[in-house]
Amino acid sequence: MATSNVIDLFCFVKHRPYKKALLERLSGGCLEIPSGGSTELILTDTLFFMLGKLAKLDGRVSKREIMFAEQAIAKLGLYASLNDSGNSRRRAITSFERGKVFSGESFDFVDQLAFRVGKGSDLSWQILRLLCEAALLKKTSNEFSRSKTRREVILNWSLRLKDRVFLRGVAEKLGFNKAQFIACCDEMHRETYFGLSVSREVAFDAYSILEIEPGAEQEVIRKAYLKQMAKNHPDKLVAQDLNEEVILRAKDHVNNIRNAYEILCDRRRART
Repeated sequence: MATSNVIDLFCFVKHRPYKKALLERLSGGCLEIPSGGSTELILTDTLFFMLGKLAKLDGRVSKREIMFAEQAIAKLGLYASLNDSGNSRRRAITSFERGKVFSGESFDFVDQLAFRVGKGSDLSWQILRLLCEAALLKKTSNEFSRSKTRREVILNWSLRLKDRVFLRGVAEKLGFNKAQFIACCDEMHRETYFGLSVSREVAFDAYSILEIEPGAEQEVIRKAYLKQMAKNHPDKLVAQDLNEEVILRAKDHVNNIRNAYEILCDRRRART
């Protein structure tokens, strides 16, 4: 048991480049994903197992759910390559099929994934978002199949009871409480239908402006904000007797720094 924990801890550290690249891909980026070793295998097995389980909870798997799983395979970079020969894609499909026939109610299968990606981490949040998106897609498909209008779908986006219970259990294992789970579903719903949530591209721009890595913790964000404000504040330029155009550009940059900080704080606030 102790040896297993040491191996897990070693892989948690070793596979950081994989997790960093995966976070960017799930957040809308296109960074090439390096090999993630055993962490990649655990994530592939567990994520697609959950997608299969979720798809079959209402008794049938629709074409839209199969297409969504295929899109997830592409998003995670699990396509055939010279070094892979399609093995990762086949592994994902096999896990999806296993999830479809799983009848157990335990969520212990999420434990190892949660440890590898970090409970309550940004990567865990993106995984939960993906699952919520799959559930909302199913709800939307069912609503449209009964010829309801788009407005009725928007006003009635609550998940089916079985889906909600399943995802709530997964969310808890990933380190998120009930309020955070609801916020995640709401974020996905608003992003899908209204476009009101902060786009992934905007979030990554905000990280770039503050010169920090995507997914940085709140304290890192705060320190980066203070550092950038101190470094770029226009008052320093006034003392240097620079021309007005330079000072105006500096003011615009400071506003961008302030806006970037507020954007990232708002995203964090939704998860607390």
